[in-house]
Amino acid sequence: MSFTAPGLENVNEFYSQHYLDEIVERDLKALFERWHAEGAASPPGRLRAAIAGYYRQHEKFLREKSLPGRVARLNDLVEPILSALGYALAPETLALDELAIPALAIVRNARSSPELVVLPALAAPGDEEHAALNLAPRLLDGACEPSPKAGQSWEEALVKQVFADSRPARWVVLVHHEQWLLIDRNKWGRKAHLRFTLPELFATRDDKLLRAFAALAGRASVLPADGIALLDSLTDRSHRHAFEVSGDLKYALREAIELIANEAIRHKREVAKEKVFERNDIDLAQQLSRECLRFMYRLLFVFYLEARPELGYAPVAADAYRQGYSLEHLRDLEQVPLSTPAALDGSYLHESLKLLFKLIWEGFPAASEESQQALPAGTSDNTGFLLPPLQGHLFDPEATPILNSVRLRNRVLQRVIRLMSLSREGGKRRGRISYGTLGINQLGAVYEALLSFRGFFAETDLYEVRPDPDRRQDKSEAQGDEEEDDREAGAAQIDDSEAFAGEGDDTPLVRDKAKKEACNPLDPAWFVPAADIAQYTPAETLFGGEPRKYGKGTFLYRLAGREREKSASYYTPEVLTRCLVEHAVHALLAHCASADDILRLTVCEPAMGSAAFLNEAIDQLAEAYLRRKEKEVGETIAHDRRAEEKQRVKMYIADNNVFGVDLNPVAVELAEVSLWLNAIFKGAHVPWFGLQLFNGNSLVGCRREVFTTAQLSPGKGEGGRPERDWRAAVPSRLASADARRAGQIWHFLLPADGMVSVSDKVVRALEPQRFERIRTWRKAFIRPLERAEIVRAEALAEGVEALWQLHAAELARVRRATADELHVWPDPAANRAPTSTREKDAIYAREMLSERVRNASPYRRLKLVMDYWCALWFWPVTGAEDLPTREEWWFDLETLVLGNARLPCTNPTDLFPETLPQLTLDFTVERDRHGYVNLDVLLETNPRLKRAATIAGTQRFFHWELEFADLFQERAGFDLILGNPPWIKVEWNEKALLAEYSPLFALRRLSAKEAADRREAVFTAAAAARQNYIDECAGQEGMQSFMNATQNYPLLKGSQTNLFKCFLPVAWRLGNPAHGIQALLHPEGIYDDPKGAVLRAPTFARLRAHYQFENQLLLFPEVHHNTKFSINVYGPPQSPQFRHMANLFDPATIRASLEHPGGGTTPGIKSDAGRWQTAGHRNRIIEVDRATLATFARLYDEPGTPPEQARLPAVHSRELVSVLEKFAQVPRRLGDLAGEYFTLEMWHETGAQRDGTIRRETGFVSDPGELVLSGPHFFVGNPLNKTPRAVCTQNSHYDVLDLEALPDDYLPRSNYRRACDTATYAARIPRVPWIDEGAIEGKPVTAFYRFVNRRMFGVSAERSLISTVFPAGAAHIHPVLSTTFRDVGVLVEFSAACHSLPLDVFLRATGKSDLYESTLRNFPLLSDSRMRSRSLSLNCLTTHYADLWRECWQDDFRDDRFASSDPRLPADFFARLTPEWQRHCALRSDYARRQALVEIDVLASLALGLTLDELLTLYRVQFPVMRQYEADTWYDAHGRIVFTASKGLVGVGLPRKAGKRDAPCEIVYPDGKSQSRALGWEDARTLPLGTRIRRPLRDDTLPGGPVQRTLEYVAPFVLADREADYRLAWAHFSESS
Repeated sequence: MSFTAPGLENVNEFYSQHYLDEIVERDLKALFERWHAEGAASPPGRLRAAIAGYYRQHEKFLREKSLPGRVARLNDLVEPILSALGYALAPETLALDELAIPALAIVRNARSSPELVVLPALAAPGDEEHAALNLAPRLLDGACEPSPKAGQSWEEALVKQVFADSRPARWVVLVHHEQWLLIDRNKWGRKAHLRFTLPELFATRDDKLLRAFAALAGRASVLPADGIALLDSLTDRSHRHAFEVSGDLKYALREAIELIANEAIRHKREVAKEKVFERNDIDLAQQLSRECLRFMYRLLFVFYLEARPELGYAPVAADAYRQGYSLEHLRDLEQVPLSTPAALDGSYLHESLKLLFKLIWEGFPAASEESQQALPAGTSDNTGFLLPPLQGHLFDPEATPILNSVRLRNRVLQRVIRLMSLSREGGKRRGRISYGTLGINQLGAVYEALLSFRGFFAETDLYEVRPDPDRRQDKSEAQGDEEEDDREAGAAQIDDSEAFAGEGDDTPLVRDKAKKEACNPLDPAWFVPAADIAQYTPAETLFGGEPRKYGKGTFLYRLAGREREKSASYYTPEVLTRCLVEHAVHALLAHCASADDILRLTVCEPAMGSAAFLNEAIDQLAEAYLRRKEKEVGETIAHDRRAEEKQRVKMYIADNNVFGVDLNPVAVELAEVSLWLNAIFKGAHVPWFGLQLFNGNSLVGCRREVFTTAQLSPGKGEGGRPERDWRAAVPSRLASADARRAGQIWHFLLPADGMVSVSDKVVRALEPQRFERIRTWRKAFIRPLERAEIVRAEALAEGVEALWQLHAAELARVRRATADELHVWPDPAANRAPTSTREKDAIYAREMLSERVRNASPYRRLKLVMDYWCALWFWPVTGAEDLPTREEWWFDLETLVLGNARLPCTNPTDLFPETLPQLTLDFTVERDRHGYVNLDVLLETNPRLKRAATIAGTQRFFHWELEFADLFQERAGFDLILGNPPWIKVEWNEKALLAEYSPLFALRRLSAKEAADRREAVFTAAAAARQNYIDECAGQEGMQSFMNATQNYPLLKGSQTNLFKCFLPVAWRLGNPAHGIQALLHPEGIYDDPKGAVLRAPTFARLRAHYQFENQLLLFPEVHHNTKFSINVYGPPQSPQFRHMANLFDPATIRASLEHPGGGTTPGIKSDAGRWQTAGHRNRIIEVDRATLATFARLYDEPGTPPEQARLPAVHSRELVSVLEKFAQVPRRLGDLAGEYFTLEMWHETGAQRDGTIRRETGFVSDPGELVLSGPHFFVGNPLNKTPRAVCTQNSHYDVLDLEALPDDYLPRSNYRRACDTATYAARIPRVPWIDEGAIEGKPVTAFYRFVNRRMFGVSAERSLISTVFPAGAAHIHPVLSTTFRDVGVLVEFSAACHSLPLDVFLRATGKSDLYESTLRNFPLLSDSRMRSRSLSLNCLTTHYADLWRECWQDDFRDDRFASSDPRLPADFFARLTPEWQRHCALRSDYARRQALVEIDVLASLALGLTLDELLTLYRVQFPVMRQYEADTWYDAHGRIVFTASKGLVGVGLPRKAGKRDAPCEIVYPDGKSQSRALGWEDARTLPLGTRIRRPLRDDTLPGGPVQRTLEYVAPFVLADREADYRLAWAHFSESS
């Protein structure tokens, strides 16, 4: 169904029209199905019933000629419709700030503020044809006169009164006798709303139209009782759809760049005859790539502006512009056939674009700069329109010299425009791209996707290759049901990937096939010369059956695999960006006393990308400023002016207050465009970011940190303490506003341990002599300082401080000289830019970069000093000869810092007579006092400094307090730091680099010898490969050394270096120490890393809010759905006190929880419908303090761990905190038995096959010693859960075992067998550490019964802690963990406790996904005879457990009984138990085993001191999948499962519906009659009491099979109620205790 339907208008794209046309119905499918089941009681059914009454009341309304009469008629008309939609007609007065207006209904929130109002648009006689918005608001009493203050129309009233109120409603339903409007205040700025015309909607009584009306306007959709509103969900999905469209634009942009570049090169070669373009010129390729990117940025920039007329720049209302110059006009030509050579090879499109860009750069009509800036954009003159000049870097003609010199043919540019106008070809088309619905963040996602792409020319004919799509990764089968549970969990909800899937042929199989066949041009790409293609298989070279060949000289623009690996950054979804910034800004604004304070805040994004976080911060701070300012001046901005005034504030903040750094130079250019576009407004001001946005490595640079001269004394360290030796110590921080004191030496003036520390064996073998030379150099370079050296260091330190202070003063003056005069509301003054962008660039180049200046600026001198120090960490082995001796080091530093001559004063205007602003910036005299340094000469003559500068250019070191010296001196740091830093480990990966020369390194798994041989072949064939290898290795290992160095990152000592972790101390250091807020989105590693205690202490001291997400809704489409990440808000250090939320899937849950009034049931991880829970509740918010951390430390950390270093568990709700506090009081834990138990992984599934210990062979075994256990073999308390099928290649190839049918000595199939002789196998079996008396070594672990658990688990699965007891003799593969106990009684007690839900919750709360001994040791030890007897009866299923049963037997087992008297339970089970194991000692029926587990849950809870309510809460909140299964698992009269929805019990019970291949069942009715037919559960569930169903089945789970068996199910079939059973068992055991 298309929502482009009669009676429904999507005005100004309330949702993107294409989303409504093509997508929304799929998103509403579940709702429509529910309504269909409800029938006439559903909202569409009730609307249908109201239609006839509507038409009668409509006629009465039109016949009524008095206004008071029409009021009554309108009420009669709307009441049934409102009721059908879920609203109650309840007229009352809506009190606004300046007046009161009548409302037909008001829905208020928990704070009694109006959330939705139903307002009447009453048409007076004669006004019936007027639109609802054009009618005047009227009073509904007396004569129904127009409300005098409300305005002339409802449109005006909404703008000036309703939405301008201090407590405005978000939603308005404007009802009219024919038109109903749904208006969202958040979208009203562009007058977007949904309009329903009732006569058209109701005319055909079409169910589809009624469903659409109810879905889009119903109260349950707008304001649900709980959870996220459907309309908000649709808005997010509409945005996501727009994001998908932006995904199409990524493909389009990449292809367009290739098209333009190849066309430019064609022109150079064929038209201009420039042969230089025939070779593979790397510099040319990079320049051409950058120019094509700029060209496409220009197109996107104009597309956006033309689609947003409210921004006031593009004069799209002027026919002359629209028809003669606009891109929209060219879009109209995208499908026009170019049928003649002249049309194909002409340049109309090229000339049109060239003229458009020229108009934007120069303005139209061209006039003086002063007159242009005085005119508002869009003002018409005698030419028909006005276009103010936008003289920013993007449109500067000098930015595209290559493209300026060529002519692009129509055939190419038409394709480019088509790519940028229409969704990607192939599959189901989404239609024309609407740039009006794409936000800045969506465009940023388009840009950012290409940041790691690079352009190059094919030196010879190339073929594209890729990994074999069918190549399977090594995959352990030990996860068993884990993966099934995850798949089931996803299937139980409306999975986003399915919700947005296409229809028709777009099935998973088709998609998988298409994925295999297609070439995704955004994926990493590898290319091989035609001469080498024979080395590759067809699967590696064919795409859709065809090779992809590129001729010599072709320009390619693709993602190199190494670049993607190195970037590891994922574009942050807008919902997460908005959420993070919202919480950060909220915390920051508490420190702003006035609105003007907001305009002084500084905001920084240290890993900027496309500046998504900066843009969001600008938007939110601008809104916050306007709101505060309105209150301060007592004036409200008219709604229709508010957007313009907000843009002015955004421009002010962007131009003055935002700062960013990114390692990728293209990102800086992109961020500039993005910030400009986000803040552009009618004034056409062009911001300049030369002192705000920088290209650099935020993590590698020098700091204002010092050592003392006492720390430099040879071999002594400070005060005789060796740990204070500068080479092992942490330097002290010196604030920018604080002057250096005597005896303080800057850390970057001193040698450091870790410099030039390449350790790669390959590099050592390539350069053995240089390697040895470096080792000798390092030893000499970092030796203790002599006294004379200390004197020199102190003189240098003093000189550095003088230069630093001078630089800060100069930088402040340059910042002032390049600033523009910007004004914001309520100041009406016009903005003014005293200097152009080019003039600002010139000032910066001269005064900061010292271009064409003989005496270098303090900035350049200090930067080279700092770069020199940093370069020594990254120095390549091949540069060993250039390494400085200590004497050369001091000499070089003295040359740079102290200078070597005095420069006589000269007039600066002699050098730059054309630049006037520099007259006010004469720094010469002051600089001369600090010596003379001509860097241009120095860099040419000093090989050490020259190489250091080269390394700095490659590594892009960034020295924060140098680049922003004036800001740090004035403000001490940034007020707000935001971002999503890269999630990547720092490690050297040679394969990624070598794959660029030989793709086989990436496409195949090479053995060590194969890799070595191929590496040598690469070095031989490619001359540059060897040097690139050495340089890249130096860069990666240098980065590791730098980040592992104590003086650089002391908080990361001992933990695995990951870039996001490094950003934390950097962000804290750069933040304002008094009130700065840092908000970062990053993985959860810091909170559960066993080695991260040092980092956690300052983290908790600064943490203000921690919101942990799991990516189940694929907010990050490129990231695995189980990945956890969090939004983290940090502030100045304090005693730990922060807000914590875990198990979040949608950011809306945070707001919903904060606004929740309390009361009601806390929602679990999933809803009752099986969807990931997004509803909020106040109990979801955990306030964590030091006492809470102390509890966590006792539970999950080593004894004695300080609370500040505790690991942070994933606590779902407040109720769980009280449960964990009781866990913390348990006196004994497994770890207390150190030396009495032994945990191991045993056979590594791959390694043990490689070394000949085991081999893959599936079959039954006759002895436990032949069995190698895998994960699916067992489940909770069930060692015989499943057996592999005869052919078992996947985790799903296991069959559930029928415990009632198994022989007493049964053993399942094993997928692995012993591969070596018996003696060798026995010798390799690990032994326990304890030694029995008289023995010389410990016994093998296989001599014991063992506790086993699946190592990997999912917190959203049916169960997480999946454990059982396995018999002596059996081995297992490594994804199974086994624990051997010296005391068999402890084994049984520990196993019993681990079968319980409370311990499962304890495990889930860790937030981990792997269960090792490090976690297991913290599990409590519980002792209860009743738990012991139930655990033994669950696990001891065969004769292989007879010894365990005998050893653990207690006579009081016979005195026990079940807590329930349900007839499905064997009432005499316990009484019949015997000291010797017999078959009836095992619990075998499904219902009895379930009951035993229920009772273990209760007994464990009692032992832990939990309450019944706490146990029930744990079950409701933490086990949604189990609850879902319990709600649809049915038992027959004998306790056998007759039907279950459990994905872990596939094949158990009847199918839901009988299939054609199902064997017929015999049905025997109570009266003796019978029939035979295929039977499904839907047929069987209503069979009468006493009916017997005999179901034949083929059983292949027993040796000698398969065999035919018959299962019998006896009615009645009933559900079990776990909560009722808990209550019953609680009463029973509480009484018996």
